[in-house]
Amino acid sequence: MTEKTDLVKMIASGIAQLKRSYSSGTGRFLDEKGQWTLTNQDFIWPLAWFFACRYPDNPFYRSKEILNAVQKGGDAIASSQDKDGRTEFLKADGSAWGKIYMPWTMFHWLEAFRVCQPFLEEKRKERWKKGLLAAYSGISRELKTDPIHNISAWKAMSLYQAGKVFSHSGWKKLGGDFMRKVAGEVQPDGFWPEGSGPTVSYNTIYLHALGLYYFMSRDDSVLSALDKATEFHRRFLYPDGSLVETIDGRVKYREEVLSIGWPGLLTEGKGQGLISFLLKCLKRKPPGKIVLPYLTSALDIWPESFSLAEPVFQEEKTWREVYRGKACLRKKGDFFVCLSGYALNAQQQQTNAESRWLMDRSCFVSVWHRSCGLIISADNSKNQPDWANFSFWQGASRGFSPVKARVFSEDKKDRLILDFGGPSCQIAVAFPRPDRVELTFSVEKFSHLKQIRVAVPLRLGEREQVIIGQSRFKVSQLTEQRLNLKTGEYLKTKNWQISSQLPAWFFWPVYPFNPYALSGLALPEQVRAFLVFNLTANQPVNPITLKMHSAVQSDNQK
Repeated sequence: MTEKTDLVKMIASGIAQLKRSYSSGTGRFLDEKGQWTLTNQDFIWPLAWFFACRYPDNPFYRSKEILNAVQKGGDAIASSQDKDGRTEFLKADGSAWGKIYMPWTMFHWLEAFRVCQPFLEEKRKERWKKGLLAAYSGISRELKTDPIHNISAWKAMSLYQAGKVFSHSGWKKLGGDFMRKVAGEVQPDGFWPEGSGPTVSYNTIYLHALGLYYFMSRDDSVLSALDKATEFHRRFLYPDGSLVETIDGRVKYREEVLSIGWPGLLTEGKGQGLISFLLKCLKRKPPGKIVLPYLTSALDIWPESFSLAEPVFQEEKTWREVYRGKACLRKKGDFFVCLSGYALNAQQQQTNAESRWLMDRSCFVSVWHRSCGLIISADNSKNQPDWANFSFWQGASRGFSPVKARVFSEDKKDRLILDFGGPSCQIAVAFPRPDRVELTFSVEKFSHLKQIRVAVPLRLGEREQVIIGQSRFKVSQLTEQRLNLKTGEYLKTKNWQISSQLPAWFFWPVYPFNPYALSGLALPEQVRAFLVFNLTANQPVNPITLKMHSAVQSDNQK
């Protein structure tokens, strides 16, 4: 099978690189900075599979070097456990988040144990078994009171597999019962809600766990949920295979090909066709080390037959859809645009405000182009009105998250109307020519307001040269830029330029809140520039035009 061979070669290439980060003295896998976290040990799973499983393009089959790394890597996990089987949740930045039964690592350790058990020395085998049994005993206790969540879904799938490996019928029943509850919680749109809305990134965890559970159990009752989730993920991908962040209420954009969730996609033809597309994307942009264990799980349950009959929307020249009445998606030549209609009512916003993990839904339009990827981003932040597409003062407080949203799509234009519980704003997207897209921001109803601020996040690359009028600079996070964009002037980069009918301001850098760092500090790739302007009763409408330079257009678009 061509697809399976391609995947084997990709993971094998990743393993060859992975070996350079392995410390033979400690059995630990280190990151590029020499830092260690427990989840780095997840890499023993791809190593174990490639050692134990014969395949024509597997260069590591029965490699003593690989087996040694698996053995020491598993020992490092066992050494990190306390007497109850828990481990300290450490992150690469040195922060400690308490002791837990790390579900991801325990599962990948379990899988390594499953395929390499015949090759482990008896003493090591007993040590691993003791550590795994302690961990899964703790996971089983937690799962009895856990709510439906991406972590608990993973724990339940993993517990079911532990029940099979260790012949524990109670664990299989508990895990299976929970996974059927997970399947029952999927929304008609195909996502599992976190914070009362979709999170595309974490949805892949549910998809991955439920898919693995299906292949472990052949429980047909979960197939309907997998089909809905597959339909969801077929839409919310950019044409380079990266996840559409526009509707995500938790995670910001990552320039990575979707590599988690494949077991769920493998269950039927539409998903298999999408995986074939994702494999093409991975050939252009090889997978990072972190996803190797997840890709290995897909490889482990790869079906004998593979269907490529279903079309992939991202490969169409032209495609548009209003998905479930909640989002406008349009592929137009080299452009891909998404408008999000997922908004939260006041009660949902208040509930989400109590969690550091749930972002405010305040950015609603993204624009991607074949030549350079994401240009206008829709990452969400938290308690940060200046990050929002629309914001305004209401006495001493700022409004910036709408309570309702409606999306519309016509032949040549898509529209989004946002209701802020009084004020009403609109974003319209049109494609006047193949090399440009026009975004029109407007206020439909000011209510009692005199002015509404509009902010458009722009994704720039490090050292990228930017020209605004007579000013030019190279992007650096060490240098702040506050520049005026006058009417008739352009904001230019190597690949594109933007003009604004109204005077605007350019700000760089602007940092969002990052919940995954204790300090909240954003990662370098999360930093954005912003184009900002004001709308008033006298000037309630402002179109901005994004034009690609002719050199970056496809031949059929020139």
